[in-house]
Amino acid sequence: MALIGYDPRKQADAAAARRPTKLTAPPLEQTVMITRSDVPKAPPVRALWLIPLVGGGLSRAFIIREAETVLGRQMGAGLRLWDSKVSRQHCKILLTEHAAVVVDLDSSNGTFVNDEQVERAELKDGDLLRVGDTVFRIRYMDFGEQTASDDAYWLATRDPGTELYNRQYMLEALQRECARAAHHDYPLALLLLGVEPHEAPQSSRLATLDKEARALAALLRQQGNEDLILGRYSTAELIAILPMTAPHAAQSLADKVQADFQAVTGDAAPRRLVVGLAHFPDQADSAEQLLERAEIVLYQARTPAPPEAG
Repeated sequence: MALIGYDPRKQADAAAARRPTKLTAPPLEQTVMITRSDVPKAPPVRALWLIPLVGGGLSRAFIIREAETVLGRQMGAGLRLWDSKVSRQHCKILLTEHAAVVVDLDSSNGTFVNDEQVERAELKDGDLLRVGDTVFRIRYMDFGEQTASDDAYWLATRDPGTELYNRQYMLEALQRECARAAHHDYPLALLLLGVEPHEAPQSSRLATLDKEARALAALLRQQGNEDLILGRYSTAELIAILPMTAPHAAQSLADKVQADFQAVTGDAAPRRLVVGLAHFPDQADSAEQLLERAEIVLYQARTPAPPEAG
């Protein structure tokens, strides 16, 4: 029985129309080869970075992301600085379509660009921005450039076993902090802290020293001194710079850290923490003299007293 309205020839024509046509390649002389270099590249996204040059507690570059970022000491600042010379709200950086601008917020000690005090100034690549005693290098970099710069700075200034500042960084910081203390006429204390050596397998000795150094660093940071600059002086010694710290306050901190360290190590494996404490300017006129004085005190603390004559 035939179906009314059904024509098999029309159905075949419709199916052929839906079938994709065969593609033919153009002649070779009309073929255009596209290489990777021919594809237009999008320009790299460049951002504003603050690279720390001077200032305790700063170790990483800081990227400015917001349209307005406040720099200051107060909690909640876009970039909080542990610097006693920085006001609670010191200055702000504004990102516009064409430039970045720094605006002073009536700070006590002023905002400086390339050593010139400014109320408002455009920030250009390579400029030096100083707020209080903290100095930043202004850089406009893409993320690849910043990663390389950041990693190089980290490796150059950090101890690999503890991630504390290394000896070279701390010696340079001591020079800088002593000069600053002399200029602003405030006291400064230097601590050398050493853990008495103990018997340990040679294969695990360095790992043990790294672990003890990290534990000691944690105890020092728990003391609440915001201006503390902490680093590793040797495999078994830490060095701590305490700006604006009077002698009695530094001695109290040293005594508390010694007691806390003894409590952490426990009686099962008693460990003696020895401290060399020196004060600027009472006991030294320079960073070299201050370090020498602390080393002498540390050596004396390690040397047992001679027995009394009978």
